[in-house]
Parts: sequence; C-alpha cells; structure tokens
Amino acid sequence: MHIVCVSGYFSQLVWKDSKLVGFGRATSSDGTASYIVAHYSPKGNIRDRFHENVPYASRRLTHSSLQELRPPEISSRPVSTLSSKELKEREKQEKKLRERQEKERKELEKRMKKEQKQREKLEKKEKRKSKA
Repeated sequence: MHIVCVSGYFSQLVWKDSKLVGFGRATSSDGTASYIVAHYSPKGNIRDRFHENVPYASRRLTHSSLQELRPPEISSRPVSTLSSKELKEREKQEKKLRERQEKERKELEKRMKKEQKQREKLEKKEKRKSKA
C-alpha cells in the first residue's frame, strides 16, 4: 500500500483555541485510495495569533506545569457506530458493488460496440443495394 500524507501546518494540531476536532474517512470509488480529513473548530493557523495559541516546544516540563495539564473533556457520543467487523463488511459490500458496476459498464460497452458493428454492416449492405 502506498501512503501519501498531505497536511497543512502542524501548529493546527496544538492550536490552543481549537476545542473540537472531527475526523472523516472515505475511499475512492475505484477503491485505490483512502482519504482521512480532520476539521478543527474554531479553526487555527491564524496569522497574527500564532504566539498566543502555539505553546513553546522548548518549555521545560516542571511539576507545576504538570499540575496545569488537565485531560480534555471527552464526549460520550461514539466516534463511530460501526464495529471494525461491521466496517470491514461494509467495505467488502461496497467493493462488490463497485466490481458489479464495472462489470455492467463493460457489458454495456460491449453491447454498444456490437450494435455499432451491426449498424455499420447494415449500412454497407444498403449502400451496395443502392449501387446495384
């Protein structure tokens, strides 16, 4: 599997004013790519607010600074209502659907080519009749 990671600024991950984050995942229609997206609220990376929202990486960790840290409030709402087994089953069904759609598309294309050949053959036949 080839993974491509595209991201903006790392600072958004540690932006102090951002209180909510939501993640989404999708797979391309042909099943060859996966996309993971994060949305922050309120959004960060505001040009003139960087110093007040991004903590200094070099700040020494002391006992008093540890006391300041509090775990974030965790929402009781589940992140996903599907179990990993259900998610895999869903992905399997979606893959089968894509494969069936691709098969139908190819069959339709084949029928259309066959019909086109028949029309061309008929046109040729009628052309010969009109010359005779």
